[in-house]
Amino acid sequence: MRLYDKPIIQLFSFIREFLILLLVYFTHFAGEAQVGKLFTTDSEISSSLINQIYQDNKGYLWIATEDGLNRYDGAKVTIYKQNERDSTSILNNYVKSIFQDKAGRLYFGFFNGLQYYDYATEEFHYIPIYIGDHYLYRSHVTSFVQRQNGDILLTTSGQGILKIEKDGEGLAAIQLPNLLPDQYFEKIFEDANGDLWVLNQSHGLYKINSNNQIKTYFKNGDLETSLSSIEEGENNDLYVGSLTQGLFKYNRKQDTFIQIGDSQKLPVKSLSLNAKAEVMVGTDGKGLWLYDPATNKIRENDFSIANFDFTKTKIHSIIQDDANNFWLGIYQKGALLVPDKANNFDYIGYQSVKNNIIGSNSIASIIKDNEGVLWVGTDGDGLYGINKDKEQTHHIATERKQGSVSVMSLFEDSNNQVWVGTYLKGLAKLNRKTNKLDFINDFKDEEGNSIARIYDIIEDEEQNIWIASLGYGLFKYNLDKKIFEDYNVLDNQQSERIQNRWINCLLYSNTKKLYIGTYDGLTTLDIQKNTFKNKEGEDHILRNKIIYNLFEDESDNLWIGTSEGLYFKPKNDTITKVYHTTDGLPSNVICAIEQDLDKNLWISTNHGIAKLEKNTGEFKNYYFRDGLQGNEFNKSASFFDEEGKLYFGNTNGVTYFQPSEIKASGSELDLRITGFYIQDQPIKKGMKSGKFSIIDKPIIEADTIELNYRDNDFSIEFSSFTFRHQEWITYAYALNSERWIKLRPGINTVTFNNLEPGNYTFRVKAKDIDDYSGEKELTIIIHSPWYLSSWAKIGYFLLFMGLTYVVIQIIKNRQSTKKKLLEHKHSEQINEAKLQFLTNISHDLKTPITLIINPLNRLIKTDLSEDRQKLYKVMERNSERMLHLLNQLINARKFDQGKIVLKFRKTEIISFIKNIVALFEDQIESRRIDFEILHSEEELYAYIDPRHFDKVIQNLVSNAIKFSPHGGSIQVKICTNEQWNRFEISIKDNGIGIKEKDIKNIFNRFYRSSGDNQRQFEGTGIGLHLTKSIAELHHGTVSAKNNSDQSGCTFVITAPLGKDHLNEDNIFSESEISIENVSYRESVSYIAPEENIEDATSKKEIPTIFIVDDDAEIRNYIA
Repeated sequence: MRLYDKPIIQLFSFIREFLILLLVYFTHFAGEAQVGKLFTTDSEISSSLINQIYQDNKGYLWIATEDGLNRYDGAKVTIYKQNERDSTSILNNYVKSIFQDKAGRLYFGFFNGLQYYDYATEEFHYIPIYIGDHYLYRSHVTSFVQRQNGDILLTTSGQGILKIEKDGEGLAAIQLPNLLPDQYFEKIFEDANGDLWVLNQSHGLYKINSNNQIKTYFKNGDLETSLSSIEEGENNDLYVGSLTQGLFKYNRKQDTFIQIGDSQKLPVKSLSLNAKAEVMVGTDGKGLWLYDPATNKIRENDFSIANFDFTKTKIHSIIQDDANNFWLGIYQKGALLVPDKANNFDYIGYQSVKNNIIGSNSIASIIKDNEGVLWVGTDGDGLYGINKDKEQTHHIATERKQGSVSVMSLFEDSNNQVWVGTYLKGLAKLNRKTNKLDFINDFKDEEGNSIARIYDIIEDEEQNIWIASLGYGLFKYNLDKKIFEDYNVLDNQQSERIQNRWINCLLYSNTKKLYIGTYDGLTTLDIQKNTFKNKEGEDHILRNKIIYNLFEDESDNLWIGTSEGLYFKPKNDTITKVYHTTDGLPSNVICAIEQDLDKNLWISTNHGIAKLEKNTGEFKNYYFRDGLQGNEFNKSASFFDEEGKLYFGNTNGVTYFQPSEIKASGSELDLRITGFYIQDQPIKKGMKSGKFSIIDKPIIEADTIELNYRDNDFSIEFSSFTFRHQEWITYAYALNSERWIKLRPGINTVTFNNLEPGNYTFRVKAKDIDDYSGEKELTIIIHSPWYLSSWAKIGYFLLFMGLTYVVIQIIKNRQSTKKKLLEHKHSEQINEAKLQFLTNISHDLKTPITLIINPLNRLIKTDLSEDRQKLYKVMERNSERMLHLLNQLINARKFDQGKIVLKFRKTEIISFIKNIVALFEDQIESRRIDFEILHSEEELYAYIDPRHFDKVIQNLVSNAIKFSPHGGSIQVKICTNEQWNRFEISIKDNGIGIKEKDIKNIFNRFYRSSGDNQRQFEGTGIGLHLTKSIAELHHGTVSAKNNSDQSGCTFVITAPLGKDHLNEDNIFSESEISIENVSYRESVSYIAPEENIEDATSKKEIPTIFIVDDDAEIRNYIA
């Protein structure tokens, strides 16, 4: 809340410069909200006995202790200890000194030797130390320096000064003999003039100039010193620290060291130069001091660390890192990180070592009275008073059964009376004489209830005190009349009543209006018109919004702090602007609003403080990392004093500052990838994943990782090398994506599992509140297994194409086969239909043919006329031919249906063939064909079925005669193949031959050769098919080929010799043969001459024959 009106504020600008000067005085007594982080052996470092802290050029912080070496990367501390079984571990756990040369090589001096560190392999390599005549010695290395000419020198305790030189492929430290009279040195240093300074604790300080001239200092017996440190400051000033005589400064003109006044009692252990060219002096038991060369004054400096007391600390090492943080090596305590303090945020509260003067409770209200006393109201711990010297002068803690009173509001009226609003005890006045609160017991509502919760108190220009209560509404108290008035209902008009009695804040405007912030929006009381309604007739605005605080600027514009952002209402206008986190606010919960002398608004929230700059309209945000004691502030706990200072109360105390001294927040986040782990093992140079080298440089510098496909589970670690406030830093990463995945604050590791082979781009960025780092990128190549390599994929592609081709061909073949099967089936159906048709006809024609042949045979026997005999013969031949064709058709169907069962008997083949050929003698003679039968043996026996095998010979001989020209030749050759135990019959003619394309089909049923010259030889297409069927039933074959030596073709029939290939059931026995002969003879003479029949019928002993036939003419003819 504010004490002064705007006309008074305008006066501040005139005295501003004077007041700022006064701040210099008060600063020495104020505790600033700076918090350090102490690294101890409890959870971070290996030992608190710290010898040196050093930052290398990669940003790592190294801490050398008497029990191990520590490396800090901003996220974790890595501890290195000696391992006797590992030659690449540190040489000794007592680590004395650290140094990095201009080439980036990092050296470590130990109690017993020297090593350098390999970043890529994370290994320590031994550097031998040679004394005298190349004698190997393990020296205690105390310090290093690299001279302007590049030489690296080191001091030892006992072996003097050594120089690091190349020794073959390695390094060695070679003693520089007789350089100085002493051999025990603590420090070595080269100044800007190239003079070398060597410090001996007992025998003083040596200077070796460019001409190798030596001079000794501090060897005067009257000045006993124990030198500990040396540092060069601005303007080439040289400073030397002594454990017994304090701080000395070198006077180059007089070539002597002058003791700094007031430092003689300081046991100086370490020196360091800060960014302001001030000399930081670390002592051995008296804390930290600061020497200012400009004023030649030395004073105690505690960095204003609220949570650490430097008074008796032993500071053995001081450095300022690349992020301007200070690191203090505090012997027997640990390593203290002091964040860079860019802003002068001051602090009063329990976390301050010096200013713990207001208890530990949350701050609810603040004012500074006319006497300059800062009054701080707490939540549950009463009221505190603090004077200008930041000393506690009052603590008013009215005891209650539930505890001390909670002071929710404070206000000093025009009579200099401080009013106190409490949470449960109502309204009180501060009695400075009795140091007590005088509660007003007659302050009650219209129902007689005591008003308990007072949240705000203000005064108007008529000396009316306006009082806001939580749940009881609005009240007025007149200082002159000393009476209370209830303003919840105006003039008993129900239409003029306050909309919500839960009031958080009040503001008396220059426009004579009272603004009332409630839990249900903003209500305005027009005091002159005595109404709650505005010109639109509304009794409140911002419905359903919680109003926490109100502020009116110099232009009478209203700023409204709510739980949902900051609202701006210009004078005589409606709300025109709402600010949220998307506009730059650190939080949407607005706790308090104040204005500085430059008309900038300062806004406290539950997540930091924001400055709304008047000129730019932009927000500048400040957080814990910027010096605030905490980010969470309390509602309405703020104050602007006559010096221009701003006060804000939070959960940890009071933060106060001079706005002009606050710089814009922001920090450079030095983001690095600090670790890559496979199976929880960190990768290093030289490690392999399968056949691949993972990295060839330190992980912090690596841009590419190569992995075998089996190592597809890994973790990546990253960190910000700004070091401070790591718990506030959040990281986000992306893997082959534009979508960022945000990690929880403090989490700096991400793990990936079961990644497929391929190239991955890992990106990570960091965020420190509102500040973002640049992106850090790492390429991760997971190589495919050989069976997924490019060549393998090409092979797979070719194989796929081949298989596809094969599958297509198989499908085509199947389709073709299916088509052929369908065609064959269709053909078979047609052939079957043909055969069925012809068989039926054959049966129908066979009876008439029989009735023709038998009477014709009788005519041939009885009619002796030669002329008619010729005609009879023609009729007989054609009848026999027709009968033969009919029998072929009938037999072919029987063979196809498997109804024919052969009965084999031993037959003499040569005579069998000759008898069959004899049937064609008339045709042979009539066509004048030269027909010959060739055989090498007189007799050839084989098992055949004569009843069917004769059809084979007949068909082939008949075809040979049919296709041979007049005067042609036919040759039948009979032979045996004893090797295969078969006989062979070939029938060769010199006819027209067979077309090559027809050879494979001629044995198919109903197949006939194409061509015009074949028409004169047309047949049924049954004969050769029947021939093949019979030959195969004889376990033989029949084939055809065109003659190579002449025209025509040759048909070859083969069949086995002997009977081993036959079943006994298929062979005729002797009795069956005799019955067959009788049956054959009877069947041949089944039609007896007519006269014989008549003679027989006259004889009564002839038996009666029963004739059955479906044809009447056959029955009559036989009968």
